Amino acid sequence: ARPGTSKHGRDVVLDLNTDCGSQSGVHQWLKNNGHKYGFKLTVKSEPWYWEFGGVGVRRASFS
Repeated sequence: ARPGTSKHGRDVVLDLNTDCGSQSGVHQWLKNNGHKYGFKLTVKSEPWYWEFGGVGVRRASFS
């Protein structure tokens, strides 16, 4: 992506890489529960690519 246009840089995408890929427990948990916390698997060919920002979900502020 061109500088300033990446969803990663805007903190709305999480790349979660596990050794087992889509078969890992973490991936399966996100697949089953991620929507409850605003995470969606938006690129089917990239099982590590999770986007944040479901409808009605606010971003948490951590300080």
